[in-house]
Amino acid sequence: MVNTLAWIRTLPVTVVVCFGVISARLLITRVDYDTNPDYVTMRVRINNESVGSTVDIEGTLFVDLTQGIFAGIEVETKVDGEFTSVAGTNKELCGEADMQLDPMVALLNEELHKFGNLTFMCPYHKGFYSVSRFHMPDDHMAVTMLPAGDYCLKMDLMHQPANETKKVLLFKLTIYTTLTPSGPSVE
Repeated sequence: MVNTLAWIRTLPVTVVVCFGVISARLLITRVDYDTNPDYVTMRVRINNESVGSTVDIEGTLFVDLTQGIFAGIEVETKVDGEFTSVAGTNKELCGEADMQLDPMVALLNEELHKFGNLTFMCPYHKGFYSVSRFHMPDDHMAVTMLPAGDYCLKMDLMHQPANETKKVLLFKLTIYTTLTPSGPSVE
């Protein structure tokens, strides 16, 4: 079952460009999420606050997961009416060869860790996971490098049970946004 939040919220961000600063707004236009009820329940909420929009994610994991966990992260931009991948990665989180996090996973993991206990770090023990009031800081490199446009950030966690060849979904989260310039700022 796919859940959709179709609220438009704004998150002020600053985009740094070569010789100046351009003020911009990141509009969260929709959040879709899906979970596997055999593994996890999840709830997502967008908050409109004085600092801008934030996202709350709460979930309960029903089983311990110590192997076969894969994270997928992808950033897409809309080109000619269709979303096209800008950057992405798929990474096994529990394998011995994968002890070092991929730079994209590490970047998102660092931000998630600031807002709660939901991370891309193995193992996962059954229990409650949450991220409260998640947002990207105004000066975050991931935001300041992006030109104006429509984007989506896709994150998913998959599990490949022992002795199985197929992976099963734990959760999938897609955040749709629009980054629009709002004029130059005076320093």
